[in-house]
This record gives sequence, C-alpha cells and structure tokens, in this order.
Amino acid sequence: MKINQVSRRLLFLSLVISLLHSPPDQCQLACRLLRLDRPAQDQRLGRYLTERRWQLAPEMLDFAESAPPQRALHVLSLLGSGESFEDGRLYLGDECPLSEEQKERARRLYLHKRFELGPANRWWWQQYDSDLELLARAEAQPNSKFTQACREYAQIRGGTYFGDEYYWSHIRGPESPSTHPRGTVEQWQAWLERYPDHPGADDALYWKGRCLEWQGERVEALHLFLGKVPGDGDMGWRFSDHLLWLLDIGTTEDDLTEFVRRYPAHPARDLVVYAQALRLARHDAYREALELTRDLNLTRAWRPYAADVYNDWDFSLAQPDVPNSRLHRLPPNMDEELQTQRAMWRRCAWSSRRGLVRQWSQAGGWRLGYLVLHRGSRAFRWAYTWDAYLSDIHRPDGQLLQAEARRANQNEHLLELCQGDDQRARYNRLSACYSQWTSASFNETTFLGRDYVGRARDEARAILRDQPGSSLADDVFLTLGEMSEREDLREFLRVHFPNGDRTI
Repeated sequence: MKINQVSRRLLFLSLVISLLHSPPDQCQLACRLLRLDRPAQDQRLGRYLTERRWQLAPEMLDFAESAPPQRALHVLSLLGSGESFEDGRLYLGDECPLSEEQKERARRLYLHKRFELGPANRWWWQQYDSDLELLARAEAQPNSKFTQACREYAQIRGGTYFGDEYYWSHIRGPESPSTHPRGTVEQWQAWLERYPDHPGADDALYWKGRCLEWQGERVEALHLFLGKVPGDGDMGWRFSDHLLWLLDIGTTEDDLTEFVRRYPAHPARDLVVYAQALRLARHDAYREALELTRDLNLTRAWRPYAADVYNDWDFSLAQPDVPNSRLHRLPPNMDEELQTQRAMWRRCAWSSRRGLVRQWSQAGGWRLGYLVLHRGSRAFRWAYTWDAYLSDIHRPDGQLLQAEARRANQNEHLLELCQGDDQRARYNRLSACYSQWTSASFNETTFLGRDYVGRARDEARAILRDQPGSSLADDVFLTLGEMSEREDLREFLRVHFPNGDRTI
C-alpha cells in the first residue's frame, strides 16, 4: 500500500514537472492529474490551469463531464467569474472563450455536479433543466409564437430571455441598472396581452410591478404582487420575497390605508392591515396597533404566499431545522408569532420614553418593529437582497422608502428615542451607531444613508468633553477604535485607562 502511494506521488510530480514545460494542448495530462488522490487545489497545478484556462477551456469542460464532483467543480470554477449566492449557478463572463452553447453546458454541468454532492440543489437543477428545454424549443422553432415572444421580451428587458442573466441581472453584475428598471409599464402590459400563456409571463409581470413602483404607483404595485403568479411560476419566490419588501418598508402607511379602502374584500386584506399596525408600532402608537390586530388571521392570509419564501435554500441555511427541499411545505402559524409581538406592544403601550428605550434596546427589541412574516430570516435573506433595492433610493419617492427603512430599523429607532444631552443618552446613541455598523449588512446600512461612524465620533467627543472623567470613557474609546479601525485608540485606551473594565 505504501509503495503504491509512493509510486502515485512520483507519477504526480513527474507529470507536473513535464506539464509545466508542455504546450497548452496537453490539458488531458492536467485532467489526469486531477484524478489522483491529491487535492484539486494543488498549488502548482492550480497555477498552471489558472494561467492557461482560456486556452484550455474546451478540454477542461470535456474533463468535467466525467470527473468526480469536487474535481469537476474546481475545474469549472476556474472558467467562471464567481457563483451566484442565490441559486448556486456559475457565472461565465465575456472573457471566457467558450461558445454560448458550451457556456450553457458548463452552467448545467456545474449545477449537476453540485447536485451529486447532496440534495440541496435538487430544485435548482430541475429548474435549470427546464430552462434548457425552452432554449432547445426556441432554436428548433425560430419562427414560432413562443420564440417571437422571447425575442420581444429580450428587446424590452435587454440581454436574453434564456440563461441565468435574464432575471438575475437586476441584482448582480456590471449591467445592474442604477435608475429606472428596463422597459415601461405600457411595454410589459402590451407583451402580457399578446402572450398571456407564455412561460415568461411571470417574469414580465414582475417587471411591470417594479416599473409601477418607479412611477410612484405603490398601491397598484402592491395589488399586483398580491395577485396570482402566471407563467411557469419560476418567479413565484421572487414575487413572495418582493411582497415582503412592500409590506415591510416598500409602502407608506397612507398607501396601506388606501389599499384597504380600494379593496376591502381582498383575500390578503389581513396582511395589509397588519402592515398598517406595524407602521403604527414603529411610530410608538402601540395602542392603535393593538386595536388593528385584534381579530386578524395572518396564517390564512399568508398561506398562498408562504411556500415559495420559506422553502428557498437560503432560508434553510438560516433555519437548519427546516428540510431543504421545496417538497416540504411549511404550515407556519403566523398568529402565534403575532400574539407574541402583541404582548411586547402591550408592555410598551404604557411605558415612558425611558421605558421604551429599555424595551427597544434589549436583546429581542428588534421584534417590536419586525414584520413577523419573515419568520426570523429577514437579516439573512436581505443581506444580499438589499443591493437589489439600492437603486430605488434614486426613485422619485426614494426618500419615503429610506424613511420607512429607518423606522423599521431597531438602531435607528433607538437614535430617535434617546434624546437629550446627558451622558447616558449620548452613550445609548453611540451604542446604536456601533450596533448598526458592526452587526447589520453593509447594503442595509448603505440604504439607510447615515454616517454612523461620524455620528459615533460626535457623540464620543461630546461625552469626553463634558465629562472627561466619565466611567464610560474606556467604552467610548474601544467603540471608536473598532468602528474606525484605528489601533492608536486602542493603545491610548491601554495607556490611559489601564484599570478600565474594557482594557482588562
């Protein structure tokens, strides 16, 4: 056994040495190397493949077909420019010399190899297979109504109808729009009227809804996203996810009131009324919020939208006890979570401002203004979703959205509650800035539009100026040091506050 291992290692080294002096068409030797019991990330081999990957791209793709999953994924990743965090697909940029057909094959193969490693990617693999079937149909029947609809969709949206670009481009890549979504409400509506039964009807309807928002027609957009999803349904989870956005911060209290007035018998009315109550709680009107939510049935109202949201693979990462498969449909009891939130509102309804500060600053204080429909996944899911909406700040109503986002944020709420120039109020505001800067996602913090480091610096200076001997001085210096990444502040803390609890 030991002799066999030695011989394999000698073979490995001899092949590497010969390979480094071989022409690019020797890729099959490199691929054979990957079959040995050596890590695919071997430094010398990895450097060789990285430097010559464009010359060797077709051979590397052929090798990946029959290679073990981990080896294949490593080779394919060298051809790509990253992996989609949302669905695990491989990004292949313009610099990759493969043909479009080969790129589709590489993306499909990448998912297939991930699928071989475990069941987590089963749904995406099946979905991508269906994408390829549609592409084959369009190529086989270039003059069909289906293919014509795909061409017209691409003309409105830009890019192509097929592949991983056509609905991810709005949140990833250099082509991400920074202003209005591509197309207009009228263009998407005309497309939907011409091709109501097209598999991409859900995609077109999604973009129509986004265009409505950019026109300031938020009530109409909310009504659209609360409706039935047409087409092949692959955008169903995007509809539900965006519906959460609208109910959480994408609409104003006036929008929600207007929706209830226009559609008093809508099946999802309870969701909108709950969103109204949440806005009231974020304004510290807890008694009114309790009154609005007295007889709601969130479980029934949310059930039609829940499956696509809670069975996403990323939600399963946030909730490890949830089976990672869309075959498992969760029956969430939203009313239990609402009653828990109402109990917190009840405690706040009779609290003083100091009591509200205490309630909001405690470990679970974020639940006071939290949309319970997220079921604990908001921070995880939107850590990457916020960048899809960063351009919305530039909408005509962008400041309204930003204000709603701030009111929904625990740290922003504390900044509003902690008024006054006393030491404790200033330190609470400093702590809120620190919490936002260190605990929240970068994209969310950017969306809120505050200079938290500058605000923390101002509060710290005021504390040290007014009370230089404050017992909180060491805490202040440590906080500023971490937020500004200044090592000299930490050294200052060690020298001048050697007995401080933070120094120790």
